[in-house]
Amino acid sequence: MSTYYSEYQLALESEQKIRAVREGVIHSIKQIRQYQVDYKKDIELLYDLADKEKLVRTQTFVKQLIQMEVDQIRQKQDLNSRLIAAKATTAMRLQQSILGLPYER
Repeated sequence: MSTYYSEYQLALESEQKIRAVREGVIHSIKQIRQYQVDYKKDIELLYDLADKEKLVRTQTFVKQLIQMEVDQIRQKQDLNSRLIAAKATTAMRLQQSILGLPYER
């Protein structure tokens, strides 16, 4: 197997790893958003029940969920950038592999 092809394989594997982590983050964001919906319903019920202590705890938890979502979105944006760079590297390595061009690290 040529060095060019090996470099292409490494680039492709790196791209696939980033893609997998990104998909996990997207799934996590969806879960966090669903938890927010569920807990906001609980807050509405707690207002009706006038249970101040549980209301405050639930509101605090929803705020933490919102912060978790913000953090996950930030991580997803970083992974989007890394994925774009990895795709470019993969395409370059593939081209070098096909053409037998020297590559730069």
